[in-house]
Amino acid sequence: YNLAHEFAEKYNLKIVTIPYAVGNIEDTIDDDFGDYRIGKASSGDFISLIKYSSYVFTDSFHCCAFSIIFNRQFFSFPRVNLPKMEGRLESLTELFGCSERFCRYEDNQTIDYLISCDDVSYNFKNFTLMKEKSVLFLKAALGGK
Repeated sequence: YNLAHEFAEKYNLKIVTIPYAVGNIEDTIDDDFGDYRIGKASSGDFISLIKYSSYVFTDSFHCCAFSIIFNRQFFSFPRVNLPKMEGRLESLTELFGCSERFCRYEDNQTIDYLISCDDVSYNFKNFTLMKEKSVLFLKAALGGK
């Protein structure tokens, strides 16, 4: 939270959050975080927020995936209460050659580190091939439909 706030302040950005997206309504830090809080975000709202963001700060695998799909600049962080998600975030960022965007350790969870990162280029050589393989896999898994 502090890092996102500091980054937004440095670049004069507004923070839009979806509090309690994972259902932890006891976590009161979400109550006052961000300039805009979307209480009930639909799937379309979620995707639209990512698509039209300047930067995305997240601990969500799906948010990372959509950030990549929409060529957004993003930083992902480990989810404090769900460490088993780290492997998925690590694999995803490695697959797309942007593993520096997974801020897993304290030394890459500083404003100086974030500022030092080059923008993600989104010139993925194998993206089309990976997409085609995924579509073929899904078709096969769904019985060739």
